[in-house]
Amino acid sequence: MDEVKFKSDFGGATQSNKLIDFKLSAKASPNPPADDFQEINTLNYRNKFTASPVLYWGTKNDYPQQIAAAMTQCDTLLAALFVSKGIYLGKGLYMYQEDYQNGREIIEMPMPAEIDDAFYASNIEEYIDFGIQEMNTWGQFFPVWRMSRAAKIAELRIYPTLFNRLERPSWQTGKIENVYVSAQWGVNNFVISSPIIPKDMREWVSKFPLIDNFNPVKQLQDNAAKKIWTTVQHIKNTVSGDHYGSVPWHAAYENGWVEMSSRVPEMKSKIYENIMNLANIIYIDSQYLHDQYPEWKDMNDDVKNTIIKKIQDDIDKNLTGSQNQGKSLFSTKWTNADGKTIYKVEIKPMESPFKDGQLLQDVQLADYHILSAVMLDPSLMGAIVPGGGKQSAGSGSNIREALQATIARADMIRRKVLSPLQTWLRYEGWDKKYAQTGAAAKNLGPIKFGIRDFVIPTQSGATMNSVKEVTN
Repeated sequence: MDEVKFKSDFGGATQSNKLIDFKLSAKASPNPPADDFQEINTLNYRNKFTASPVLYWGTKNDYPQQIAAAMTQCDTLLAALFVSKGIYLGKGLYMYQEDYQNGREIIEMPMPAEIDDAFYASNIEEYIDFGIQEMNTWGQFFPVWRMSRAAKIAELRIYPTLFNRLERPSWQTGKIENVYVSAQWGVNNFVISSPIIPKDMREWVSKFPLIDNFNPVKQLQDNAAKKIWTTVQHIKNTVSGDHYGSVPWHAAYENGWVEMSSRVPEMKSKIYENIMNLANIIYIDSQYLHDQYPEWKDMNDDVKNTIIKKIQDDIDKNLTGSQNQGKSLFSTKWTNADGKTIYKVEIKPMESPFKDGQLLQDVQLADYHILSAVMLDPSLMGAIVPGGGKQSAGSGSNIREALQATIARADMIRRKVLSPLQTWLRYEGWDKKYAQTGAAAKNLGPIKFGIRDFVIPTQSGATMNSVKEVTN
């Protein structure tokens, strides 16, 4: 057995450096190179933190800005995110308790005036709308808690996710303690070079303390006691090994499907524009010039170019313009010794280089990959799946089932977006104040918030007026 020693610097005020011995077999993996083996509690990390405390999102800290620019060019992606957000929003917010005696049947409760007024003042409908959009787009969002001087929650809002950057984890605690908010990320290599924001940069960036998702009520209470009135929370789809969240369609962006979907129509548009500007190709046989101008071979190049330009202008004037519609152009032809007909002036109309839907299938395939990555059935978009046959158009049953499947997937996103409302409920004590009491309430669970869904009935002849609201 070989003995290998690793030095581990735990730092901090309460724990001194320790030398830890690990006994490994002779077949153990080789030690990593010294310059690659860096723990979080090192001078190197502290230097990085001092140089820029912002935890970069992408190599140049502009990854979401790049995605946002690509999104604006892809109509399929924008429409898919819009449709899925509409399904996730459903028919609005409601409050309920579960009856555990009757198979967890949902019992909807009337929204108390105190809660309704607080939510109205904070524009909670806008919060839910924006939260679902940000979760679908970025796989995360940053709720901002604003407290009144009476230590009451005054407002719950969201800054655009691409404006937010996490602070590097503290080398003492390993926790991310702050969030930096700015619209300047990705512009002129904008960086924060110190945890303390200089005065000349404060109009461009804000710094807020971050609370984690473990007992946020207690953290809000502690912050209020310290007179910290604004705090930020980070809620995300968990991505192993990454501080920032993500969604599956980001892979469609990385793989080039988003660019293909948007660039092919743009490319074809430019080609067709050039085709329309160049309606005809005109061939002028060199013999024509010799016949018209016997001294042609003795002319200098400037004179030849002047003559050719005049011939081109004369032909163009006779072929273009509304007054020349249907006009004829006369030319002569001759047959050479091989029997080939030679036209002195020949006109051929420009033809499109794309026939039989060339490139169309490529766009359809890219759109299919985008819709799959957004987890939206193409039938809900009226999209055509390459090789999809009859299923491409989508029958009533197919669309209804696709809608139900999408609603089922919506629960994960909704729970994350509504989780701050559960925090608000507990912070203000509404969960106890408005819970039902008495013998009938002994089997009821805690108060929760949910989103009403809508379903399309299966009976023949159903219309949108017959759509039903349901609570799940």
